[in-house]
Amino acid sequence: MTWSMSSDYCTWEGVTCDNKTGNVIGLDLSCSQLEGAIFPKSTLFQFSHLQFLDLTWNAFSLSNQFPQEFGFFAKDLTHLNLSNTGFSGRVPQNLTQLRVLNLEAVDISSVLPTNLSTSLRVLDLAVVAVPGVLPQEVFHHPNLEVLDLYFNSIAFSDIVPEVKWGRNESLFNLSTSLRYLILGGRISGVLPQEVFHLPNLEVLEIWAWELSNNLTAALPKDLGSNSLTGPLPSWLFANPLLQVLDLSYNRFTDLLHEFDSSNSQLQVFSCGHNLLYGPIPQSFFQLVNLTQLVFSSNNFSGVLDSEMFSHLKNLYTLDFSHNSLSVRNTSMVTLPPKLHHLGLASCNMKEFPRFSADAKFIEHIDLSKNELHGEIPHGIGSMSWDLYSYLNLSRNRLTGGLEHINWNDIWYLDIQSNLLNGSLPNLFCNSSSLKILNLSYNNLSGVLPICQTNLTRLLVFDLRMNNIQGNIPPTFSNFRNLKSINLYGNKLEGRVPTSFSELEQLETLDLGSNQLHDTFPQCLESLPNIRVLVLKSNNFHGLINQSSKIEHPFPNLRKYLGIIFSTLIFNPISLVDHYPPRSVIRALFSSLICLITL
Repeated sequence: MTWSMSSDYCTWEGVTCDNKTGNVIGLDLSCSQLEGAIFPKSTLFQFSHLQFLDLTWNAFSLSNQFPQEFGFFAKDLTHLNLSNTGFSGRVPQNLTQLRVLNLEAVDISSVLPTNLSTSLRVLDLAVVAVPGVLPQEVFHHPNLEVLDLYFNSIAFSDIVPEVKWGRNESLFNLSTSLRYLILGGRISGVLPQEVFHLPNLEVLEIWAWELSNNLTAALPKDLGSNSLTGPLPSWLFANPLLQVLDLSYNRFTDLLHEFDSSNSQLQVFSCGHNLLYGPIPQSFFQLVNLTQLVFSSNNFSGVLDSEMFSHLKNLYTLDFSHNSLSVRNTSMVTLPPKLHHLGLASCNMKEFPRFSADAKFIEHIDLSKNELHGEIPHGIGSMSWDLYSYLNLSRNRLTGGLEHINWNDIWYLDIQSNLLNGSLPNLFCNSSSLKILNLSYNNLSGVLPICQTNLTRLLVFDLRMNNIQGNIPPTFSNFRNLKSINLYGNKLEGRVPTSFSELEQLETLDLGSNQLHDTFPQCLESLPNIRVLVLKSNNFHGLINQSSKIEHPFPNLRKYLGIIFSTLIFNPISLVDHYPPRSVIRALFSSLICLITL
């Protein structure tokens, strides 16, 4: 639509011309809403000087095969991008000058051509159902730098018989220029060891791998998020040039080996979520270049002194959570000043770690499931955190109040299952970033603050099993995006505020085991997303009115087992003289059906 015959075509959007000859050498027609078929007599094939052609993200689904003219019309064509075009059929032959070929998400009905350009640098076959056997020639292009086979179904045993995978006849022995290799989908078989010894390989991505390698052999730098098992080879820790080693989310079972800290350039090490065990090797605490160190969710054991971390001045992430470790805090030692993420959950800690005075941007602190006691220190609650602060101190033995919490910036606060007392401060109302608040299972008392501001970010408000008294403030409706309110097991009185009908995002409301004195709160009938409603063990009374102004009251409540029972048990509400609303009948009936099924 932007091309005008009244202007020079070399100025048109997507058109590139040779400055000397005026010939069109580049066409970028990506995302141009083109559709239909490209026929052999198309004017496209009159651009004989074309070097770059990009047709991505158009809809040529009416083409029942690749126009074979792609292989002949432009002898100087070096870049051809046909990804997500809807083309199907045989890949065009004689693409002898190509340097970049992108066929992502193209339906290839035959094996790849074997006479592709020897100048090929980039071959993208992502999300391509390559049928038959992937030809060896694909790997033998001497100048190939990028090979993307993501989301394919390839069996390496079909490419080259296993007996031929020796050093003298390697599948990859000619692809010494390969820098990026991406494999994924249902690729199976034994990956040739030579792939890990390619001299220029920078990135190796393996996704959803059905791997059958013997793990005593060579391994890539990033093995994260696979299903790898077995021991870890010692030589993997001996590479002085290794900068990133990610072993996380696998099933490795082994002891970790020591690094040579005098020569190592390691910056990132992660082995989280495995079955590793034994002590943490001491050499890790001498790797001065480390920025990330993650051992979480394994079976490591032993005692660590916080002084060990103090030498890692560049550390950004430190996570030892959920092991069998014990972490001791030396009184005067501070954590690394650049620390942004600290995970020491389930580490048998008895004292809080000391943070550096320069640590002003800690985003994530998880000290849950420890033996911490005393009050929440100033050094945790009042630092100048950024707007994405996460603090989890749950399941400890903390006492005192919430005075030191920086309510302005925190977005996740979990201090459940402690011994906190005092009340929820009015400063809570100024928390413009708070999304998750869990103060359940403590000894908090007082009344709920009346917040006049609109806390639009708050999603979860959980104060169950405390000693909160007084009425539920009607200003709860200011928390417009609340999904869950849990006030179970307090001493709340009065009525359910009618303003609750404005909480359109609310999914769970638990007011059970309080001292509320009210009739059935029909103001809740209009809530479109309410799924869980608990009113048991209060002083609700009177009749559940048969009439309702809402055509479909409680539209989602009926889908959940046992919820209606919660509104009827331990409340003197009569169902004898008047029928309940149709929604209650539907929910009760659905619950009974579920019980019968179970």
